[in-house]
Amino acid sequence: MRRVILLLGALVALTLVACDWNNHTEPELTVDNAAILGGAIFINVDQVKPNGIAELVVNEGDTAVLNMSTALLRDPNYTFTSGDAGVITVVKDPNDNKVAYVIAQADSGGSTTLHIVDNANSGAKRTITVRIDKQWADPDFFINIGRFEGHTYYLSRFERGWAEAEIHCRESGGYLVAIRTIEENAFLHAARGRIENAWIGIRLNNVNGAFKITTWANGEPVEYKAFTSTDAGIFMEIFYHLDPNGNWENWHERTFPYLLEME
Repeated sequence: MRRVILLLGALVALTLVACDWNNHTEPELTVDNAAILGGAIFINVDQVKPNGIAELVVNEGDTAVLNMSTALLRDPNYTFTSGDAGVITVVKDPNDNKVAYVIAQADSGGSTTLHIVDNANSGAKRTITVRIDKQWADPDFFINIGRFEGHTYYLSRFERGWAEAEIHCRESGGYLVAIRTIEENAFLHAARGRIENAWIGIRLNNVNGAFKITTWANGEPVEYKAFTSTDAGIFMEIFYHLDPNGNWENWHERTFPYLLEME
C-alpha cells in the first residue's frame, strides 16, 4: 500500500510539473539577421584595412569610389541610401553592381551615414559613416588613415625611397610626417594597419662631417623622440621609418610605404 501511495504521489508531482511547463512562456529572442549578414559585406578593402572601412572620407567637392565585396552566397544586388542628401549623394555604377560613387555635397566638416542593403542576400544591411574633409591627397596614390588633433594623415599606396617620398609629400600639398608626441606616434602605429614599416619625415644630416638629428623634414624642431639608434653605421643608415613596434628605426635608402601629413 505504501508503495502505491508513493507512486501516486510521484505521478501527481510529475503532472503538476508538466502543467507548469505548459503554462511557462520563454522570453522572446529577436535577432536582426540582416545586420548580422551585413557583417559579411566589405567596403574598399586594401592593404591597410583588409576587412574594409567603417568610415569613408570624401574630399570637399570631390567624389569617392565604393568597391564592394561580399562573403555571402548569392550575387549581390546593392541599394545605397544617403542619410542626408545635403551631405552626400550616391550613384551606382551602371555597368558594375559592386561599385558606387559617393559625391560630396557639403563643405568640409559635414558628416552623415550611408546605408547599404544587399537585396539578393536576405536584405543584408551595412551602415557606415561618411565624413567630408578638405584635404586633397590624390586617392590614386594615398589612403586616408584618419585625423589626429586637426591634422589628416595618409599612407602611400606605393613604395618609394625616403628622398623621393619626401619630395612627393611636398608636391602633394603636405609633408612627410612629423611626430610630436607619444600619443601621435601611437595613433600612427595603429592607423597604418598591416604595413610594418613606413617612412617618416626625419633623417640624419651631415653637420660638419658628423651625422646628427637636426629638424623634421618640414622644419619643425625634434622634441618627442622614439629613436632606436642615432648612429649612421657603415651603411649610411640615415633615413628613419616607423618600425613594427612603433619605434623610429634608421635604415639606408630602400623602398617603403610612407606617411603623408596635411594640416
